[in-house]
Formats: sequence, structure tokens, C-alpha cells
Amino acid sequence: MKHRRVLACLAVPVSVLIVLCSTANAQMPMAMPNMDCQATAAQPDASLTFVQCQAMMDSAAGMQRAMSAPEGKRLGDEQMSCGQIIAEMKMLPVTGVSRERTAEGEAAAADFQVKYQTIQSETAAMTATQTARNAAAAPGGTAAAGAAMKVNMAEQRAMSDRARTMLQPAENRMIDASAASMADLAATMRTNPRFARLILLAGEKNCRTRGPV
Repeated sequence: MKHRRVLACLAVPVSVLIVLCSTANAQMPMAMPNMDCQATAAQPDASLTFVQCQAMMDSAAGMQRAMSAPEGKRLGDEQMSCGQIIAEMKMLPVTGVSRERTAEGEAAAADFQVKYQTIQSETAAMTATQTARNAAAAPGGTAAAGAAMKVNMAEQRAMSDRARTMLQPAENRMIDASAASMADLAATMRTNPRFARLILLAGEKNCRTRGPV
């Protein structure tokens, strides 16, 4: 779930990214390069492949370098208010994440959420059915309870397979969209270190904004 929160944080417009990323972790873009992609990809049911993880870490490392670039700093930065930070960001000639990739990120996240909620609802219904089955089998003794358990286990395996089949493609789409958004944002931050600096300041101050940046 931690990786999914990071992905959702990055597959959004810059204005929304400021809100979500500052809430989740003000230093998140700089912390991400510490992720061990080999270990992450080797985990059972890993959310990220090594290639996906490495691409995102490369982008995150680029963000880190941009936010640390001395040419992005200005005297008095630490005293800036959120209003001043956002106002300056809006004046900069940057695109952040492209409209196309923003749209795909939002669509991918929405698609995953719908499928995830479907699985949650189906799992809850299955659990209720199995609870009733166990209660009905109880008076029949060990044999009846064993038969109910066998049916329950078969249903659980089928649900697990269904969840994997439904969610994995949706999650891969969300990951790819997030990686593309990160690449866009990293490129913008590399070419405009002042923008990168303002992103860092907005995150540190937990700024909130409405409207496009």
C-alpha cells in the first residue's frame, strides 16, 4: 500500500501534487531514491518491476538534484508564505506534468479504484456467505464442518485469482502513468531549478493550492 500511495501522489497535476505529496511526506521526492529496486521487485506480489522501479528512482534522483541546485535558491526563501510560493510558481513558464499524462494518471487511478472497490465488495459478500455456511454446517458435526471448509477454501482461492487478474493490469497501468508523470515533472524541474526549489518549499510548508500551476 505504501508504493500505491506514492504512485497516486505522483500521477497528478502539479497543483494537486503539492497538496498530496506535502501531506504524505514533505521530503518524499528526495526519499524515494533510497528504495532498493531489486529487493522491491523480488517481494512476493511486488507492485513494481525492477525496470519500473528503476525508472521512477532515476526521475526521483533528478528531482532531488534539481531541488538541491543552488541556482534555484533566493534570499528570503525560508520566510516565504504559501501564498507567495504558489503565486511565484504560477508566474513561471513551466508545464509540470503534461495534460495528456495527467489525464492518463487520473484515469488509471480511477480505474484501479473502481476495480479495487469491486473486489472489496465481492470479498465482503463471500465472507458473509461463508460465515452463514459455517453456521449452518455446525450442527452436522465434523464431517459437515469439513465439507463447508473445503468449499470455503475453494472460493477463497478463486477470489484470490480473480483479484489478481482484475487488479494487476490496472495497477500496471497506474504505475506506468505515474512513471511517465514523474519523468515529465523531473524534466521540468531540471530545466527550471527555481520551480524545483518552490516545489520543495511548498512541501516543507504543507502548502495547499487550487487551480493549475
